[in-house]
Amino acid sequence: MPRTSGTESPNAQGIELLMAIPKRQLKRAVDRNTVRRVAREAWRAARRPAAAAEDAGSAGALPCAAVAGQAALLRLVIRPQGFALLAQGVRKRLWRAELDKIIAGAFGRGTS
Repeated sequence: MPRTSGTESPNAQGIELLMAIPKRQLKRAVDRNTVRRVAREAWRAARRPAAAAEDAGSAGALPCAAVAGQAALLRLVIRPQGFALLAQGVRKRLWRAELDKIIAGAFGRGTS
C-alpha cells in the first residue's frame, strides 16, 4: 500500500488513521504538523497494547478488530482558544491528552 500524506499505515486490525487539520483552524504549518505528529504518536501508542495482547492470544484484543479494513478520521473542527499564547511544549501536552481520550474512546477503552 503506498503511503500518502496525512495517513498512517493500517495497524494490526487493519484500521487506517486519516487526518484533516485545516489551515482555517490552525494558520501556522508548524502547528498543523505538530498535531499530525502527536496524533500519529498517540495512535501508535494506543495500538501497541492491542498488538501485545493479540500476540499473547489474550481476549483483551481491541473491539475495533471487527471493523478491519476501515479508516478512522481525525478532524480538527474547532480552533483552540488561547492556543497562540501557549508555549510549544504546553501545546503538545494538551494535544496529546485530548488525542489520548479520543483514540481510547475509538478503541472502546475507558480513560483513567
